[in-house]
Amino acid sequence: MFIPMTHMSRPLFDAGLIVMDALCSTRTEAIHQAVQILSVSGRTRMPDEIERAIWRREAALSTALVPGFAIPHCRSSAVETDSVVVLKLRTPVEWGSPGSPPVRFIFLMVVRETSPADAHLKTLAQLGRKLTDEMFRTRITDANDAAALCRLLESVEA
Repeated sequence: MFIPMTHMSRPLFDAGLIVMDALCSTRTEAIHQAVQILSVSGRTRMPDEIERAIWRREAALSTALVPGFAIPHCRSSAVETDSVVVLKLRTPVEWGSPGSPPVRFIFLMVVRETSPADAHLKTLAQLGRKLTDEMFRTRITDANDAAALCRLLESVEA
């Protein structure tokens, strides 16, 4: 039986959506690479639309929440399943205003328009709260592969 992708249940955090040594030299490159990962993984057929939605959100307010970490995010009908792409950058990039600390980890969160708004905000708040914990950030930084990082991030949803 054929099940349209929009009805497939896939995990929010997936090791296949994590790049541990991303080569990006700018915020623009990082967002573009993260969105392309969504496309290659079959989580969107319209990456350009998602990228535009992310940039609209970034224009409203920088998503660099704590030093070294950013959570660009949006709601979009262009995503097939709620997803978080994680990039651990080889070299930190400038993210917000000049003088703000550069970002080494990007958690690009995209949720479907049809997903409950409170679920998106709850996950975003939980991740943001966890990132304020220095020990949690250290565990993220010390994770040596995508599977280990994915297991750590799954604790955010628990």
